[in-house]
Amino acid sequence: MYRIFIGSSTESIKVAEIIKDYFSKKYECTIWKDHFFELNESTYDTLIKKSIAYDYAIFVGGVDDSVIRIGNYKKRKSVRDNIYFEYGLYAGILSKDRTFFFVNNKVGIASDLLGITLIQYSENEDVLKGCQQVEEKIKHEEKINRVTLLPSTSLAYNYYNNFFKLLTPALLNLKSIFVDGQKINVNSIKIQIIIPENCNADWGIWASQFYLYNKCGNTYLGLNPRNFSVKYIKNNLLNNHEFKIVDIPQILNGSFWAIEAVVGKDYIGNHDLLSDAKKKECLNFVKTLNNLIKENPFIDSITEIITVSDYNSKM
Repeated sequence: MYRIFIGSSTESIKVAEIIKDYFSKKYECTIWKDHFFELNESTYDTLIKKSIAYDYAIFVGGVDDSVIRIGNYKKRKSVRDNIYFEYGLYAGILSKDRTFFFVNNKVGIASDLLGITLIQYSENEDVLKGCQQVEEKIKHEEKINRVTLLPSTSLAYNYYNNFFKLLTPALLNLKSIFVDGQKINVNSIKIQIIIPENCNADWGIWASQFYLYNKCGNTYLGLNPRNFSVKYIKNNLLNNHEFKIVDIPQILNGSFWAIEAVVGKDYIGNHDLLSDAKKKECLNFVKTLNNLIKENPFIDSITEIITVSDYNSKM
């Protein structure tokens, strides 16, 4: 389930609650007043740390303050200044396409936002129409991946290019594999990418245990410019002539390390924030990888990405 953070001033909290009620049917929503801010931490630190656990953010710019311009001393209604700051912060972290701004018609818009299509409202009905627009945008965003502060999208792209793309020419022409000096013909090929369900575990150790428990063999495929090592299920090849490659993408550890750096982990154990952010990165990695695999018809026809429990249920 996607997670949405909703920010507003105290004066605009009713609008924020309307937005939360609308999206809570499909998404996990948190308003800033829902015990969002941590004890003994600055507002700024909490906003940054918790941003990595959210997929989208919505901010409400209401009739929050009255300001006087020095140039002409005219008084006008304005959005609370920290709302502009938080909107910019989350747009930079989650991307501007996943950060939305509802602005009351009675307030002036910051000049830096002129020319950008924002959601303007006057009545509650306008807010609900704006929610429908945001929902349509989210549906579009669910189909694609974006490069954000955390690296799961880039890591998935790297993994695809350095694993699947390299494998493609070798597997297209693969006729046999040598096992313990014996030549075994290959009748079918399959690739399974196994995703551990515990994002807090050491995936390197977990992968070693998985390969050992499932009696995986190791072979080198001759690729240009270097040989390429893959793990495969030995019994499948010997009994059914099926060359089933299995891999645990340990490259995702890079995202996990980045998350710990952002939250400034200085403790032993795992906070809910840390776990939620790692799960989010894992899901985005899988989604990105699936989108990339669809671009390669051959790899798409022989590959599945599954969790450990799904793998065990098929055994």
